[in-house]
Amino acid sequence: MLISENIAYKFADGLEIKFPTLNAQIGEKILITGSSGSGKSTFLNLIAGAIKLQTGKLVFDGFNYEAQKSYDIDKFRAEKIGYVFQTLNLIPFLSVFENITLSIKFSKKRAAKVNNVKDEVKRLLLSLGLEKNILEKKTSNLSIGQQQRVAVCRALLGNPKLFLADEPTSALDNESSKKFIKELFQTFDKTKQIIILVSHDLRLANSFDRVINFNNV
Repeated sequence: MLISENIAYKFADGLEIKFPTLNAQIGEKILITGSSGSGKSTFLNLIAGAIKLQTGKLVFDGFNYEAQKSYDIDKFRAEKIGYVFQTLNLIPFLSVFENITLSIKFSKKRAAKVNNVKDEVKRLLLSLGLEKNILEKKTSNLSIGQQQRVAVCRALLGNPKLFLADEPTSALDNESSKKFIKELFQTFDKTKQIIILVSHDLRLANSFDRVINFNNV
């Protein structure tokens, strides 16, 4: 379970954003929408532990962010959370395989969940509509749509309990977006995982269990 209560974040320029209470259960697929500047990406970064919690309560899988040091949060994220950043954060001079397997190099527990790494990477690629023959290609030689899928594969490798994605369909048209979401959900284990996805595209809403609009906070 993910519990978020009374969280606010104050930026260096003095702007403060207050976030809604969120209780997310295992198996839920949640879409967060809202206009630019409403705090969607900041909220994901807080949940991922990429930026420090300032106020409020944030607990996932029994881990209380407020009481932890940065090192412990980084370790927890590597083990439990898969995160697709809006900028994707792929390393252009590494191959597809090398980029994807980065996610298990920082957590022995997460790596232990993968019996045969190459086979699992191929399975994820195929489930997201990519051919396994791209494994040795540099990510800089892929289209934006392919790069987005590679970033998702990296986040999903090792079955993290929480999957976060920030605008993963931003470079796709409507039909491609729907196809991508369908492919993503095919990899989702509703008995073990939570999905929280940020998107400005309300056409995706019907694919999710719950929609939270940050404009209405």
